[in-house]
Amino acid sequence: MIGESLYRLFEVVIGLLYPAYASFKALKYGNEEERRQWIVIWIVIGAFLCFSFLADLVLSWLPVYYEAKLLLLVWLVLPKTRGALVLFNNYFLASLEMHEEQIDRAFDEAHSTVKGHATHMINEGTKVFTSQVSNVLNRSSAVITAALINQSLGDLKQRQNENKSEKNEK
Repeated sequence: MIGESLYRLFEVVIGLLYPAYASFKALKYGNEEERRQWIVIWIVIGAFLCFSFLADLVLSWLPVYYEAKLLLLVWLVLPKTRGALVLFNNYFLASLEMHEEQIDRAFDEAHSTVKGHATHMINEGTKVFTSQVSNVLNRSSAVITAALINQSLGDLKQRQNENKSEKNEK
């Protein structure tokens, strides 16, 4: 049994690093079919990672669960097995096409919501930052003014003491 920690390492290497490098190679040297295959693999891996999070919560207690997930990931990613293409062509494509408008609307609504919240947070953050900078500058100004006054008073006292010393010497 490989366990969750070792599985996570394999998941990153097999499910992310290998496809990323293979995608780079396909973009640089591959033909249209190779590029399409890697785009499909990324779509399926994205869905796999989303659903595996939920499956982990429910099924991770099963013996050899992580080994089975690893075999599935290898089947999805390896170009010779073409597992991602099989899943995409037989299940994902029809479902995505059927729900494309709903998905687009959901993404548009999410984008608008996130943009609104982000704009609000940025504006509020800017106000807080500006207020804090203003407070720091005001305090700094007060500290500098007090220091200058103290220095001036110190200089005056020193001059008075020097004048007293001169009078006493005469």
